[in-house]
Amino acid sequence: MPHSLSAPVPKQERIQFIDALRGFALLGILLMNIMSQGQAHFYYTTMNLSQSITGPNYWAWLIESLFFEGTMRGLFSILFGAGTILLITRLEKKKAGLEPADIYYRRLLWLLAFGLLNAFILLWPGDILYPYALGGLLLFPFRNWSARNLFLASLFFLAIATYRVNSDLQDSKNTISKGRAIEQLASQKLSLTETQNDDLKKYQSYKADNSK
Repeated sequence: MPHSLSAPVPKQERIQFIDALRGFALLGILLMNIMSQGQAHFYYTTMNLSQSITGPNYWAWLIESLFFEGTMRGLFSILFGAGTILLITRLEKKKAGLEPADIYYRRLLWLLAFGLLNAFILLWPGDILYPYALGGLLLFPFRNWSARNLFLASLFFLAIATYRVNSDLQDSKNTISKGRAIEQLASQKLSLTETQNDDLKKYQSYKADNSK
């Protein structure tokens, strides 16, 4: 009986090493989710986390943050890309025309639907299915790019992401430094300008959001 292209890959065609890595990444993500579900969510947002928890809870958080937080998401993202390439390559070898694209995009639309369900019906803020589906929808046109071009493109997007993160950190740093200086002026009963009052309110709001 011929194997359907839309069905799961037969056992004899699977790559056990990739399956093992995917299982390892899933278990690591499960551990991350247990931490965020079993403890208050502010543990992942407060700047004073290390002072908020002690004992076994602190060590569990520290180990998870050092060895699993981010690492497992990165590994899972790499495997998502590898799985995309393997799927498209297998489909294009067995079928010509638009059917490979049709199957690929239908799978991603199902993933998108599950992501929306997970995020907006089950109300899980840590959903990754939705962003993976959106990212996957953009990958198909790049399937035939050379490794060199893909590497250069990844460096380009990495540079953008690095700039964005550091820009946010710099904004936070400026908010803190300005706010502390203005607080010092206010404590001396000095008159503040409208701009200084706005900067002080921004700093107070920032401090309140990061000290819950």
